[in-house]
Amino acid sequence: MPAMSDERSDSTTRRLAAGTRDGEAAKFDALYNRVASALFLWASLRIPKSIRRLVEPEDLIQEVWCRALRRFATWDPEKGRFRTWLLGIAQKVLMEVLRRVNRSGRVPPTGSTPEVRVFDPEEIPEEVTTACRRLARSEGVRALLDQVGFLGTEDRALLLARGLEERPHAEIAEELDIDVATVKKRWQRLRERLVKDLAVFEDLLA
Repeated sequence: MPAMSDERSDSTTRRLAAGTRDGEAAKFDALYNRVASALFLWASLRIPKSIRRLVEPEDLIQEVWCRALRRFATWDPEKGRFRTWLLGIAQKVLMEVLRRVNRSGRVPPTGSTPEVRVFDPEEIPEEVTTACRRLARSEGVRALLDQVGFLGTEDRALLLARGLEERPHAEIAEELDIDVATVKKRWQRLRERLVKDLAVFEDLLA
């Protein structure tokens, strides 16, 4: 059962998402600020370093938000959390990027102009571009990434799979080749440590 603070956090996110979906422009910034850090962290952990010349986390986030805004009518709060729905879009976007890179056959060397056009900046609404740039410059996000950078490989995998993607314990256990009880214990300890070291994790992992 989720903690009471988690339930309140999810309720607030749902309210803001519903307002944005219904055309309340004022709700967009509040919603973005609430979930964008988790999305940025997810993108930073998921985008392979080998293709960072083609796509940075903020590039991916801009595309994800554009698609989310176009598809808001498909989000049903009765079927799942907004962040889970948003990450589903993010995963599809990243898969498309990887397919394009694979079809191109190579990543351009440093200093050259990429031959693969991943996203069209002219299709990105100004409010999305502004919000993403603000996020990328945020000291809070940088502190978040620095903190995650100190984690070991397995802890980063656990944060990504359980904390951000909310995948089942059994699935993570199989992937990490450990038992379910160990996954639960490690995640509980990791979550407590992250929240203690950096308060922003409390909302991020809600």
